[in-house]
Amino acid sequence: MSVGSMFSRAFSRNTVTVVTLLALLVGGTTYMVTHYLSASVLTDSTTLTVRLQQSGGLMTSSPVTLRGIRIGRVTSIDERADGLVVRLAVDADTRIPVDSPVDISNGSAAGQQYLNFSPTHGDGPYLRNGAVIAGDQVQTTVTVSEMLQQVNAFTQQLDPSTLQDLLNTMDTGFADDSVMGGLARAVELMSGILRDKNTELQRIFVNAQILGDGFGDIQMGQRMRDSVPATTELNGTVFHLLTAMHGYADATYRNVWQQPIGPLISKLNDYLTMLVPDFAFMATVVRPATQRIRPLRINLGSLVDVWERAFAPDGGARVLVSIPQGS
Repeated sequence: MSVGSMFSRAFSRNTVTVVTLLALLVGGTTYMVTHYLSASVLTDSTTLTVRLQQSGGLMTSSPVTLRGIRIGRVTSIDERADGLVVRLAVDADTRIPVDSPVDISNGSAAGQQYLNFSPTHGDGPYLRNGAVIAGDQVQTTVTVSEMLQQVNAFTQQLDPSTLQDLLNTMDTGFADDSVMGGLARAVELMSGILRDKNTELQRIFVNAQILGDGFGDIQMGQRMRDSVPATTELNGTVFHLLTAMHGYADATYRNVWQQPIGPLISKLNDYLTMLVPDFAFMATVVRPATQRIRPLRINLGSLVDVWERAFAPDGGARVLVSIPQGS
């Protein structure tokens, strides 16, 4: 074999290797850009701006989805005096209604966050390039890190000795089979109540929700906060009133009429019977004298008219004097 043929074969093998590496590099780069950065080199993108008070765990390059389907990514997060400005790049051919609710949720148990549009309809108008989404349109869920911090704070407030006593009590109670049988029977009865009273319970919850909405409409929380200073000022007065009532109750208890009240009522009735005249007898005596005036009917309206004509609204009185003829 000649040296030229050996060199040609080596060059050919090196060329194939280089071309293969370049193809893998280009393919991997395209895959990373397309799937992890959500930026397509073949299509244009629409830029949207979202106003937030807190990031909710979003980061640059966090996914943007429409009903769970990936349509873009977060390109930047800028801090402003009034909150955060989050800019999104979404596919230009994606139509998103302007009133679509937006939520920031956990994409995985590891804490990856994503921004999702959840439109309730498909009608326009739609978000255009440069559109701004207000913060009250966005709902932020609790991130995994925030939840872990809350759980950690909760566990730090627990007393280990109290937990141990609780476990010991449960162990002692469950050691008896009759206790477990009674507990199972109680659960069975409770489930039966929930099943039989399902309609009533639903009505209770609906009424409670209506009541809560009513409290929200009248700003009950703000009203209660506004009443705190006045309530605090009343503490001394209420305490004085309760103290006085306590003293009055003690005095009444010591000096109260402790005899049966029935005889007292009977005595009072006898006295009133002696003092009050017999109205039935009086009516019998007066009845003959009132026979002649019974047919009479008094027109109270005419009396009122005469009264108004006689006494003017300015306080004066009118007097009608009849002069006999020929005087």
